[in-house]
Amino acid sequence: MLSAKAAACAKALQSAMDYGISRVQVEVDSVILQQALLTSSMDLAVSGMLIRDTWVLLHERFVCDDVLLVPRNYNSTAHALASLGMSWDPGESHV
Repeated sequence: MLSAKAAACAKALQSAMDYGISRVQVEVDSVILQQALLTSSMDLAVSGMLIRDTWVLLHERFVCDDVLLVPRNYNSTAHALASLGMSWDPGESHV
């Protein structure tokens, strides 16, 4: 699950970069992902490289004041969209 959340975060950051957005506020519903994006605490985890690549993308390409923890029930629409996005094939396009 952490890998999926980190991948979704990285994809969102890549999309923001593609649109020329440089200032972001990252909101996550996982304390573990929040800590992983703020520190190097998860660098040795199974998904450590993905998390580290997301951290590098966030800190080198964006102005980001904080990574905020938002309970899932406050962010149910974003969670549903992220789940849907993770179920798509990478080369598939949707309207």
